[in-house]
Amino acid sequence: MEKLLIALACLALLHTGSAMKCYNCQSTTNDDCKDYTKIQTVDCNPTRDALSPVCIKRVLQSASGTNITLQCLYKQNGNECDPPSVQYNVTNCIMCHDDFCNTSSTTYSNLFIILSFQFGLMCLLK
Repeated sequence: MEKLLIALACLALLHTGSAMKCYNCQSTTNDDCKDYTKIQTVDCNPTRDALSPVCIKRVLQSASGTNITLQCLYKQNGNECDPPSVQYNVTNCIMCHDDFCNTSSTTYSNLFIILSFQFGLMCLLK
């Protein structure tokens, strides 16, 4: 019984609330949006209209240069990775649903945390 209570307490600690968190940055150079300790973050709450929030990283290329955007969007029926107009070419676009997932590289930290927690839980319950 004690092990079950410990496991439930650990699960309660993993709860982070209903708002997804995204990085929020707009720049013409990728370096400005790389230092995640200095980038503003935003909470993406689900809307009344049941639009599901997504974190996005989109890199646009145009004749005037590069534009990098990290932000929270509310997914509509269209594809947010489509270019906003014919003047732009999308060179990189990532849409995701995990906290702070709109970084410049794909990380597997959430998967590692989940697997580590499950392994620890299995060891406790044996």
